[in-house]
Amino acid sequence: MKKMLLSALTGVMVLGASLGTTTSCEKIENSRELAQLWALILESELQAESDYTPESWIVFQEALSSAEALASSSHPTLEAINVAITNLHDARNALKPRT
Repeated sequence: MKKMLLSALTGVMVLGASLGTTTSCEKIENSRELAQLWALILESELQAESDYTPESWIVFQEALSSAEALASSSHPTLEAINVAITNLHDARNALKPRT
């Protein structure tokens, strides 16, 4: 159910972005990437701090905070969006479960 909601949200964000006033292919491409970043942010926010080691959680939280700040900025570049996606994805994959 959560994955369906994330997928639907991504589709709506891409559609909304492509219906904007701009006709620039670059801005539409950025919008698609930005929608992917928002979907990753939303999915990442489902993680629970209590499930992971403090060290790995700190790195993850830093990547998540940076991604949220970039996604909320007025004109993020495609390169910055892709870096944020990579960093957040890597930090999420590096989360170490508590033993």
